[in-house]
Amino acid sequence: KKIWQYFDENRNGKLEMDEIKKMQRLRVSLFREDAERRCLRDNETMTTINRKADKLIARPEMLWRKLDLNQDGRVQWEEFKTLAHDSVLCSPFEGILEEYHKRLR
Repeated sequence: KKIWQYFDENRNGKLEMDEIKKMQRLRVSLFREDAERRCLRDNETMTTINRKADKLIARPEMLWRKLDLNQDGRVQWEEFKTLAHDSVLCSPFEGILEEYHKRLR
């Protein structure tokens, strides 16, 4: 719930697009830093990660659509807690990192 409270800046009980944009930028930034460490800054892998990161930041509506389960134009706590783990708390770069590790074998 703390993540929700952090991003629900106006405390209206729903996440609006500007709040989703901030969430997406922070999420991508944190996971990009983690990915950079995990792939030892491999150029090919980081190029792929950076392309995906740029796309995620440029298209916050992708996250919005995932979180707005009932498609009423608002992301409410019940929707957020249902999908937060997969849509917010998991790295969007996991598949790319798995490919990097396969190449190392």
